[in-house]
Amino acid sequence: MATQEASGTTGVATATAAASAAETNASDKPKLQKAKYAVQFGYCGAGYHGLQTNADPTHPTVEDVLMGALHKAGLVADSNMDDPFHKLGWQRASRTDKGVSALRNLASAKLLRQLDGDEAAVDRVNQFLPDAIRLYGLQPVTASFNSHLHCTGREYEYYLPTYALLPKATFQELLPTSLAPAEPSREMADEPPVPKPFASDTIVAADDADDADGEPEGGAGKNNNTNKRNRRGGDRNDRGDTKAARAEDGPAAAADASSSEKFFMFKSIPPDAAARLRAHRITPDALERARALFRMYEGTQSFHNFTPKGDPSDARMTRFMRKIRVSDPLIVRASLQTGELVGDDVANDDNVVELEFVRVELDGQSFMMNQIRKMIGTVCTILAAGLDAGDMRSCLEKSVQRGMPMAPANGLFLVDLFFDRYNYTLERIQGEGSNARDRQPIVMANVPTSRVDHVRRRVLASIVREELAHDIFGRWMRGTRFIAKLAWGMDLE
Repeated sequence: MATQEASGTTGVATATAAASAAETNASDKPKLQKAKYAVQFGYCGAGYHGLQTNADPTHPTVEDVLMGALHKAGLVADSNMDDPFHKLGWQRASRTDKGVSALRNLASAKLLRQLDGDEAAVDRVNQFLPDAIRLYGLQPVTASFNSHLHCTGREYEYYLPTYALLPKATFQELLPTSLAPAEPSREMADEPPVPKPFASDTIVAADDADDADGEPEGGAGKNNNTNKRNRRGGDRNDRGDTKAARAEDGPAAAADASSSEKFFMFKSIPPDAAARLRAHRITPDALERARALFRMYEGTQSFHNFTPKGDPSDARMTRFMRKIRVSDPLIVRASLQTGELVGDDVANDDNVVELEFVRVELDGQSFMMNQIRKMIGTVCTILAAGLDAGDMRSCLEKSVQRGMPMAPANGLFLVDLFFDRYNYTLERIQGEGSNARDRQPIVMANVPTSRVDHVRRRVLASIVREELAHDIFGRWMRGTRFIAKLAWGMDLE
């Protein structure tokens, strides 16, 4: 009996000692403090259902993957993982939709400050990320920093095949009515070409639409609540129709603007027709004409026609475009079988195709839903229709309401963000006292070029691979006559 009692006493003592040791080890472990960070990252959006978390594991997003890596690397506590985006005060500067990429993006969040420093933490996080997503940096910021509200500018690029910029004569030659009819059958369309109101919600932007809270595509306005009149697009009747554009505003304005907002593509394009389009090379004159049309978007303009439900009386439809540049043509070589990029050291053969692109760079204060894709689509259609600068100008007039052709999402990606408002405030605070002395301005261009180039290569490869696999722009260009007739009331013979 005594032996059993001694054994029991020893067991209790051992358990007590173990618990005491665990408590001592836990108390010895330093408690990490939270700090506000600017989380700088880039990604190739192919295969992801957009940037923003959707709490659906069957539809992974970039933020879900990034948050998982931050947690595994020790920057997010276990206790916060039941609702991490809310508990960390996560705010994205610019949201991108399904399949769209970003060379540079940024979010603000409260993360656990690491004892081994921010650079070591970045390296650790990247070990848990797939190759398509890269964390560039963790920059401490002031407690009041909000990546969305403090973002004062966004720059996008659109890799556009030059055969999308065909002048009228070349368009008619490469895409005759027998191949690209103005009235395609339902069987020919990727989706049935049923007329829809321009106010329809059937199109979801694949370009930046920052805001689940109301201000699409990175809008800078602080008031994100939209009244019912604005949601309906203003002057509409009970069927959702808008007023028809006036015929005197030019050929492209003659049609009733209630015709269609539906994004339209043919199901396919014959291989020989696709090959002829890819072999096209833009002429210097055609390139300069395209550049001149794109420059007409610069400055302060009303883009009510370039977003769903755009109301010309809504001040948020007015946007400032700093600069729009169209690069010189560049040749991209890829494998026709795999779509992978190949270098100049690979000999030309039947398996190697050369595609000519121009890079359209769009630098603006903010963009609305679908705006960039419609800006691209409008220029392409005006060129194919043989219209002039006056028709382009009328698209931006508040007195005109009409639909704009929307180009495919493939080719569009976020390039850069600017935080002039935060940097100015930070400089003022530091000049007035000792606060925030250890904080630095946010300059996304300071991200090491090698890190950005890694993502750029993946993005470009994804764009080319999708184009070769699905003939995206060829199928879209094949629908130009249909869209011009439906939206603008024009017959492109």
